[in-house]
Amino acid sequence: MPVYLLESILQQSYQKSRVSSTIMDPERVSRKLATDVAFYLDEANIANVLFGWQGLILVGNRMVDGEVDFVIPDAQMPTAIKALESVGYLRCNEPDCVELNSDRMGPDEQNGYLVIKRNRCHRVAAAHFHFEAKQYLLSLHLQSSLLWWLSELTTANGPPAAVLEVGA
Repeated sequence: MPVYLLESILQQSYQKSRVSSTIMDPERVSRKLATDVAFYLDEANIANVLFGWQGLILVGNRMVDGEVDFVIPDAQMPTAIKALESVGYLRCNEPDCVELNSDRMGPDEQNGYLVIKRNRCHRVAAAHFHFEAKQYLLSLHLQSSLLWWLSELTTANGPPAAVLEVGA
């Protein structure tokens, strides 16, 4: 199969799935997911802040992680969820999903030993979405849960990217 034809098929496959680990490495997939989510939230005029490991990558910590976290103002959370569902993201509704526990390691996984694992304990998100057989995770957190000390996030001056200045 010619290379250009293979590239065309892979590009079409990627466009259909939005996030695909078969085409890109995990770091690039996580970045693509973060940029897509920021775009969709900005388009819906929903204030948002990239948080967690993906946010740290922007300031120089190259920790590759399949998790993407956004903080959303409490009052805009239902609208944010609907905006992402409207573009095809499927919200996890599994009652036994490990993401619904602050400690992601269940008793069977611990076997009586202290397990130290990065991201083992986390704040439970208001909503989350899985991608690629749970290899990637998008979590939406309430502002009152993680950034309670900040005034309410707003898009009054345009999308967040237009408001932030480097070195400010």
